[in-house]
Amino acid sequence: MSFNFIGGEPSMWKFINESILFLKNKNKKVSIFSNGTKLLRVMPDNLIINGTNLLSMSDRNRILNNLTIYKENKVNIKLRFNITTTIKDHTDEIIRFAKQYATSVSLSILYPPTLDKQLGRTLYSLSDNLLSNSIKTEIPRATPLCIFSEEERSYLKAKCSLKGKCKLPSHSFLINPDGQTVQPCVELGIKKHIDDLKERSPKRLFMKSIGELRANAGLQCLNCSLKDECNGGCLGYRLNNAEI
Repeated sequence: MSFNFIGGEPSMWKFINESILFLKNKNKKVSIFSNGTKLLRVMPDNLIINGTNLLSMSDRNRILNNLTIYKENKVNIKLRFNITTTIKDHTDEIIRFAKQYATSVSLSILYPPTLDKQLGRTLYSLSDNLLSNSIKTEIPRATPLCIFSEEERSYLKAKCSLKGKCKLPSHSFLINPDGQTVQPCVELGIKKHIDDLKERSPKRLFMKSIGELRANAGLQCLNCSLKDECNGGCLGYRLNNAEI
């Protein structure tokens, strides 16, 4: 069993170091999603850093200093970059940071305003550049498949685990800071009481709600030839983008 700490910014929580130590003493794997600006005193197994912050100079040196310490302590570091059409201007920087600090790179499109083929080309190009430099690259968030050409889709599926549907409902779940409610995903406002898990597995608990979201695909997705393997990408897009 593994535990992931997400945010907000988990490194700012006053009990984060004690929590990591407690779980590691129980032989649990610990992953932290962080902006990287505050150094943890207790080293997690995995650190997923918002690499987009490295593309601005304001926090760059502080993050890089922290990454050096994490790397020296053999923490598995993944850099995650949010894809916009302008990120191609930072390709050389991304490759340099990844080679120096990371074991892999994660790329995600966040809430596209349209089903934008230019975003698809940008994501494909950056992935190809990273892979050409022997940097392991993945696209973890379900992404609308129609923004890629057939050739791009095939390449990204084979090399970067591109998918058009998320795996929800799964056996994983999110515990909210109130300690009383759980969600299937941080992006979805589907909340159940934590006591419901005594009677049903996470998968069964969220199955109906996830099914209802998937049934609400817009006409553009319902009439698409890729609908059976896609469903419009991440369900978070569905809630934030009326066109999907």
